[in-house]
Amino acid sequence: EQMTPNVVQRMGKNADNLTQAQLLLDSLTSEKREACATVRGFSIPCLIRGGNVDYWLYQLLSPYGFNASQIHGIAISMAGQSGKKFLSQSHVLFIDREELVIRELADQVTLAKLGVIQVERTPGFVIPKDPGLAALDAGKLQFPLEVRAWKPGDRFVPLGMKGFKKISDFLIDQKVPGCDKKEVFVLCSGNDIAWVIGWRIDNRFRITDKTTTIMIFHQKADEPGSRLLPEDQVVVSQ
Repeated sequence: EQMTPNVVQRMGKNADNLTQAQLLLDSLTSEKREACATVRGFSIPCLIRGGNVDYWLYQLLSPYGFNASQIHGIAISMAGQSGKKFLSQSHVLFIDREELVIRELADQVTLAKLGVIQVERTPGFVIPKDPGLAALDAGKLQFPLEVRAWKPGDRFVPLGMKGFKKISDFLIDQKVPGCDKKEVFVLCSGNDIAWVIGWRIDNRFRITDKTTTIMIFHQKADEPGSRLLPEDQVVVSQ
């Protein structure tokens, strides 16, 4: 059955109206992005101003890989949970007082010769036992991370233990030769040691039933799906 000319004309007008509406929304989104943009991300007071917070957050944050559920959580957390962190496959978002700080994950990990893989935890996930790998709860990590040589007085909570242990004592227990101790490095999250690289992770950063996102660090960056940071982004602290 053929459509009448009037129906075709109305359909054409509707399509034009939808196109114009989309152009208007795109323009408003660009204006909102420009108005709320900061050096590090977006201004929270600006995002809240005028209402429709979830809509604007979705328009501005979905290009960074954040899904609708995460964006709703961000909207709720903006009310006052400074320090709250959200991870997408490519970016990390921090709530820092009145600002949403957004950074690329690759720019947040200051690592030396370590590959990084980020995965979502699934029921079938098996925690690797290889000491050359460290599977850590991404939600417990404080960025940027740092790799440095261990120092006298450094301590951590070895996986499976509840109390702190000095790294010097840990290395003695592991019978690490004195000449090799100088080659031991640690992966730091804030002021805490998350991994004595190649030996043991810290129990506080282990994978638990509440873990949703896992970051797997490799001593070798040739693992499938792993990425190695460019040399100009690799910093080793002494």
